Amino acid sequence: MNAKEEMDKIAKEILTCTRCELYIHRKKAVPGMGALNSKIVLVGEAPGREEDESGFPFVGRGGKILEASLGELGVKRSDVYITNVVKCRPPKNRRPKSIEVLSCLPYLEKEVLLINPTVIVLLGATAATYLYDESLPLTKLPRAKKLEKIRGIPGQTKIQGRSFTAVATYHPAAVLRNKKLKTKFLEDLKLALDLARFSCSSV
Repeated sequence: MNAKEEMDKIAKEILTCTRCELYIHRKKAVPGMGALNSKIVLVGEAPGREEDESGFPFVGRGGKILEASLGELGVKRSDVYITNVVKCRPPKNRRPKSIEVLSCLPYLEKEVLLINPTVIVLLGATAATYLYDESLPLTKLPRAKKLEKIRGIPGQTKIQGRSFTAVATYHPAAVLRNKKLKTKFLEDLKLALDLARFSCSSV
């Protein structure tokens, strides 16, 4: 089975998943999408309304911010792999519950292990909370303060015994709400690209 066939199998599992109650409310589950040979995987929180309707990740206003930011750095959306921690939209876009995240993490792990990226970009506090390996004092910080403490600092994500370089940054939706975050957001994305020694057709 080649990589595309394996990813299609993972996507099928996601589309038919009933591991938590989010499946009751969803219109469409949202698997990841992008280059299966990418050196970078970008991980957000959960699908929003547009994603729930289309079945594709990061297609709403936040997705446009992400795509434009990548473009400013000379990277096409199709050159990277984009996914979420949680694959179904939480009602009213609320923050995913721990049980929902833990139910979905095996799918994210399968996606990452198949792609085997050099760097994982954690978009927002939820992705950072569950995936950024950190010292004990940081785990006791409130979510927003923790993200500020670790953003832009290369760390690690461990998945089934394998370590990946991780860079935490703001979620594109936060950048949409607060334009002042855009410069830091671009700096963090550039850091991740540099760490991955990223090259693509659009550079």
